[in-house]
Amino acid sequence: MAKITTVIRSDDFQSVGVAFLQVMALEVDVALRSAGIADVVIRRKVIDSFCFGMGNFFDQYWFDVDGKKYRPLLSYAKEIDAESPISAGMPDSAGFDYHDYAHGMFDAMTSNGDGTYQVPIGLIGRSEAMDPKDF
Repeated sequence: MAKITTVIRSDDFQSVGVAFLQVMALEVDVALRSAGIADVVIRRKVIDSFCFGMGNFFDQYWFDVDGKKYRPLLSYAKEIDAESPISAGMPDSAGFDYHDYAHGMFDAMTSNGDGTYQVPIGLIGRSEAMDPKDF
């Protein structure tokens, strides 16, 4: 049975949207480093390009599944302990574009390439952040 989640559009979620880009950048950086790519210049170029591309996709594109078109709408729930949150928020699309925040994401997220990740993340259902060494 479908469950209803109320989604609120608000400028209050712009910083949350930017933090989500940082999390995507973190995951790409972890993948690059685990593949043996340590060069900061290469990692910066790959991550900033990836974040811009995905941000642009979130802002402007749709995709097709079985003949039905879908537009991605990212929303964020404050209830980290709930499998099915009852409310979520998203940046107001009139004043926010993900791709506008993508350039420089590598340096912002990694402290200019030293790997000290700037966005704490954790598992749903747990309140403590993960140790960056575990990424």
